[in-house]
Amino acid sequence: FVGEKEVEISCTTDGATIYYTTDGSEPNTSSIKYNNSFKINETTTVNAIAVNNAGASSVATATYTRVAASPTISFSGETTFENSIEVTIDIAKGTTAYYTLNGKEPNQNSEECPETLTLKADATLQVIAYEGAYVSPIVKQKFTLKASGNSGSGGSSSTATLVEDAVNLKVGDQVVIVATDYTAALS
Repeated sequence: FVGEKEVEISCTTDGATIYYTTDGSEPNTSSIKYNNSFKINETTTVNAIAVNNAGASSVATATYTRVAASPTISFSGETTFENSIEVTIDIAKGTTAYYTLNGKEPNQNSEECPETLTLKADATLQVIAYEGAYVSPIVKQKFTLKASGNSGSGGSSSTATLVEDAVNLKVGDQVVIVATDYTAALS
């Protein structure tokens, strides 16, 4: 859940009284008596029992995990594009988002997400948001540059792919090296 969650507990046995805990301990008749729904705003495990004249039920458990709001990726047209595509990333207020374009999962060490990105090559955009200690699920979208025929030498075509390390490169690959940090060294 994002932000706050309302929790309801019910029992189908008439006349049963429900007792619950939110601290992970096992409930008993000295625990909190359930009268109405209650709200939680952090990751919480709720344990509950129903008690009547016949005794107590087994413990019912539910864990509610708080996450940050997921970013939204939007764009006009198709995910296969010619020349370039502009992608907008909507980020919930109070969250900070990070992204990758190389297929690796983003984290807080990845590049911080701008509001818009212009893609000019094949890329798998992955975005994650953080709100303090809470983390959103990763949002992922693949984009593909349409191959264009080259009528010059043999009619071959090529596709550009963004890579952030040399692991996937082979001898003979043609590359364009872009340095985003002037202190970067080329080896």
